[in-house]
Amino acid sequence: MQNRIVVFFIFSLYLALHLYTLNLNPLPWFDETFFASISLSLAETGKLVPGVTKTIQEGREMLIHGPVYYFLGGLSFEFFGLGIFQFRIINFLFGIGLVFITARIFRNRYKDADVSLPVFLIATFLLDPFFNLSLHEGRMDLVAAFFVFTCIYLLLKGLENKQIMYFLASGLYGAMGLLTTPRVAFIFAAVFIVFLVLTFKRGGVKGLLQILLWGLPFVILYGMWVWYAFGDFGGLISYYQSIATGKHTVDVTFIGGNLYIPRHEYLLIGVAGISLIYGLIREGFKFFDALICISILSVVLFYLLVRDMGPYSALILPFYYIIIFKSFHLSGHLTLKNPVVYLMVVLFAFNAGFFLIKNIQVLFERLERNPEIAYSFIEDHIPEGSKVVGDPLYYYAVKRSGSDYQYADLFGTLEEREQALTEEWGYEYFIVTEQLRMRRPEVIRHFFEQEDFVEVARLISRQNPISRAISRLGITSDMEKDGYSAIIYRRKVAETP
Repeated sequence: MQNRIVVFFIFSLYLALHLYTLNLNPLPWFDETFFASISLSLAETGKLVPGVTKTIQEGREMLIHGPVYYFLGGLSFEFFGLGIFQFRIINFLFGIGLVFITARIFRNRYKDADVSLPVFLIATFLLDPFFNLSLHEGRMDLVAAFFVFTCIYLLLKGLENKQIMYFLASGLYGAMGLLTTPRVAFIFAAVFIVFLVLTFKRGGVKGLLQILLWGLPFVILYGMWVWYAFGDFGGLISYYQSIATGKHTVDVTFIGGNLYIPRHEYLLIGVAGISLIYGLIREGFKFFDALICISILSVVLFYLLVRDMGPYSALILPFYYIIIFKSFHLSGHLTLKNPVVYLMVVLFAFNAGFFLIKNIQVLFERLERNPEIAYSFIEDHIPEGSKVVGDPLYYYAVKRSGSDYQYADLFGTLEEREQALTEEWGYEYFIVTEQLRMRRPEVIRHFFEQEDFVEVARLISRQNPISRAISRLGITSDMEKDGYSAIIYRRKVAETP
């Protein structure tokens, strides 16, 4: 009982820290604000139009993903208002749920494991650097992953108990994952292959019926989305082909592995690889049960099929921990005779150390990262109802102040974008952030070559000395060291004589 109280207390502190820093780290960025603008549009107009790019994209709906994440985002905005916390809390809650469903899969699959093993699983996973980054990013990856791993959990339960409802429920959660982002299809391919092999191995019509029941929600729900969004599957194919025009997205290539591995994952993948070898040595091919086969196949398909730019790795993160903890559990309890225990201690120490350093940095930067600074800056210097352009950093601040906001630095060519924003939309203010100055100086240069501007106000933030010292260690990024530092310019419009 006392141990449970301690665990609950530590977990409460973990949640409190995350909730406090949710709107501080990271600063608003492209994917998040792009998705937030779609969610806001869905809530206000019923259309999946990205408000931040509506001019250059000619008001097209963004149909690359399904509607689930945007519906949840719109719902949050309707009930709690527009804001960073309101949007990020969705992915955060589903991410926490993902950790527990992963532990539940492990606990249900390996019932003979000591109770301390799932606790160690949860603790190590919760402290994972890449997972903690994903929790705050305002993307849909952890939402989709929660649906997918719940699907896997229910499917394994169905195979164990032979109950029809498990297969239908599993298919339902799977369809919800696919309607969050079709990128998770590679996991379902892995699940289907393993499911099919098990069915043929066991034989009988009942196995085929189970597959059909599992696939039924996919066909019905995703079919409804295709009918609504594209008319038919021919329209779906045509839409994805049209993405190559470059006006639908800044990255026109989605399929084809690039073997990108975020540096936060190097140690994790190494430990998972060694754990796999140890499991093979210890148990032979018996080690490769259905869950391990799904895990390995999903990781392989991810690197073969998905062009990862960084965030997508969150989809396969739990598989590494499943592989590690399968090897970790071979002894049934914590024992130094199992070499994976030593690896787990190293992994836990790395995760905990990175978590501590990163949060110390964020807490010392809390004043510079406070969005209220940006909100006040915009409210004091840009009139309500204005048309404003800039990079993603000031999306929430401008929209909350009652003005409209579009990207100056993304989608289409620079010339097309500037011309559309000037001639078609008629922007009035240009916010030049330090981030934009560092990342895309050509955007600022081009806009200033085309128009004359008057400086309205500037906001300068200074990086905390302790935070600067942490940045110099090279462990964390310093791209956000300037906080909301920016200059507001008003565009000079020729007066009519």
